Amino acid sequence: MMSEPLKCLEQILDHLVGVQSWQRQFTIHCFRSAGFLENLKVDWYL
Repeated sequence: MMSEPLKCLEQILDHLVGVQSWQRQFTIHCFRSAGFLENLKVDWYL
């Protein structure tokens, strides 16, 4: 059930590689606050 949301999140993270650092951190903060990142290893994005 999580496969589609995770696929979408991966695409978003791929896009975030090209945006400014503060935008990436803010978006990741929002995802983490929403509980989306608990099972993902994306801490290195910060």
